[in-house]
Amino acid sequence: MYLSSVSSRLLLYDTNNWELKYCHGKSDGIIRDVSWSDDSKYILLVNPKGTAEILSPASHNLVLQHIPIDDSCAACFQRDGHRNIAVGTTKGEVIIWDAKNKEKTKIFPTLPSYAAVDFLSFNAKNTNLAASMQNGDTVIYGLVSNIPISTVKLNCSKSISAMKFHHEARSLLGLATDEGHVILKDVSVNKDKVTFENSHASPVSDFVYSLINRDVMLSCGLDKNLQVYDIKQRNVVSTLKTPHALTSLAINGENQVALGTQKGYVLLYDLRDLTTPLKILKGHNNKVKKVAFQPPRKKFMSPELSLVDKLDTNSPNLESPIQNNSLDMLFTCNTPPNRSEPPARDVEDSFLFKMGMEDKSNEELELNQNRSYRTSDRNEFRLHQLDIEKSAMHQKSSTPIINKTADNIMQNPTTQNGISEERASNSNSLPIKSNITVQNVGIDNKTIEELKDFFKLSLSYVADDNKNCFLHIMMALTKQKLYLEKQLSQMSNQLLRLEENQNELVEINRKLALEIDQLKSRHTSF
Repeated sequence: MYLSSVSSRLLLYDTNNWELKYCHGKSDGIIRDVSWSDDSKYILLVNPKGTAEILSPASHNLVLQHIPIDDSCAACFQRDGHRNIAVGTTKGEVIIWDAKNKEKTKIFPTLPSYAAVDFLSFNAKNTNLAASMQNGDTVIYGLVSNIPISTVKLNCSKSISAMKFHHEARSLLGLATDEGHVILKDVSVNKDKVTFENSHASPVSDFVYSLINRDVMLSCGLDKNLQVYDIKQRNVVSTLKTPHALTSLAINGENQVALGTQKGYVLLYDLRDLTTPLKILKGHNNKVKKVAFQPPRKKFMSPELSLVDKLDTNSPNLESPIQNNSLDMLFTCNTPPNRSEPPARDVEDSFLFKMGMEDKSNEELELNQNRSYRTSDRNEFRLHQLDIEKSAMHQKSSTPIINKTADNIMQNPTTQNGISEERASNSNSLPIKSNITVQNVGIDNKTIEELKDFFKLSLSYVADDNKNCFLHIMMALTKQKLYLEKQLSQMSNQLLRLEENQNELVEINRKLALEIDQLKSRHTSF
């Protein structure tokens, strides 16, 4: 696992011993942006010259691909992959780049009041892309309809200092401002969900969401403070005061926090104990533009291991290594705590409500999807275990009785009162076979029931995705219809004006003809 930090160079540190492993770039300017792919394989970097590069720490040649888009200033990978990359330019263009085929797949239309793109972020399900501009506007693009869906404007500020979607809630967008505010908006209804006003006394430089608890968020600012928030309770849980102005922030799955500073240092803390830093890295001479931890690789349980053992090792009842700390309840659980039912959100002004199709909230859809993922993983391993047991049963049924007797003799070597070993082994083999058969049938029935639940959840998720796709298309068609109706009304007004002008001209012509007749009659009379 690596920690990346960028200033005039890209530095990669090994998180096991915090030793510098790689150094990339020259001291000819500040690197504009850097991020990791969710599969932890590649790094996306925007160099000082405005060119995006794809890097691989595992390769001897660190740079794998240059993206030929001029004047790039922001870039990010899509969620759960590395093929599609969003790139923003100083001209306000937002482009989707296919890293496999090395071509542009989407070019979103540039808005009339465009400005340079500062930040880009995909939502949790790769259905929306947010782009924050230098003029303070944040445009939400639909990746299904390929058009701008909405524009997020803040009443409290026109300068966005940080922006990113939540990694689990698909419609939750976080925004930070130069006035020290941190705002969380629900982009599905374009309303503020949580607002932390004046959480910092100076511009907020960066913020992140906790990877362990979805209701925990952190932010840092030039006022030298690190703030820890509880989104659900809407309050500040803890404040860390550091001796340096903070410019960037990152957190990993082990509650390790990295803070970039104005003087080029990287401060490392354990979120469960913020009293003293774990390490101070001094590899940069200029301010640290951004820090980012390498995401954890997705681990799949081996089918050779017991399913019960694996579930026991993944039990959520884990104890914190640090006791007597009020923050442990927020950060030490591997799974989010049980929550009460969230309050019903106001959807009267949403597009779904107006179309009469608002029946499920985003939180319910995400809960169903997470449940289907967990059920599918559980069913796969149960099916594998069932196949192993069936193959073992088949081998036992096809084995001669003599071999089965020998096996049971090895397991039960003792005899009682002159009873032969063969009879004892045969008598012992019968209940074992019946028990295995009963257990096999029980597992089979249970697996079938779980598969039924899994198929129901999977079909409901596919139906929800189709519904969202249909709604995006309907939204685009509705906008096009409104535009055409507006154009038609304008044309109708123009036709009315032309008809009125024509009537006026006919009237004037009639009056002129009458005057000509009068003049002719006067001339003949004289």
